[in-house]
Amino acid sequence: RADQPPSEAHREPNAIQEQMRYRIIDAVPISERPPEIEDRSVPSHWEGDLLCGARNSQMATLVERKSRFTILIKIARRDALTVAKAMSREIRKLPTALRRSVTFDRGPESAAHSRSNATKPQNYNSDA
Repeated sequence: RADQPPSEAHREPNAIQEQMRYRIIDAVPISERPPEIEDRSVPSHWEGDLLCGARNSQMATLVERKSRFTILIKIARRDALTVAKAMSREIRKLPTALRRSVTFDRGPESAAHSRSNATKPQNYNSDA
């Protein structure tokens, strides 16, 4: 019946359950970033995020913190490994001197960045 609460088997996961499901391995919090990243005094530090649109469309973004130069990356799926591979592929195209760190939020799409980090910039994650 419509006036009864859903059974346990059909209940949607809440935000805490979702966070527990997508643990970020070896996360380094942004509170541990060096001052040069925080104050945007030098280029080569990036912010990564995922934008989700209509009809199962998504795009990853990499934004350089000092210049605000933005790289847009079309993503086929929004699972953590697909996003990490696509971002790593784009970051590797940059000169080594321009890829010193990347900061991600704690969304589920960020869970695989430290494990698939072929680019070797330092990764930071937003504080919980």
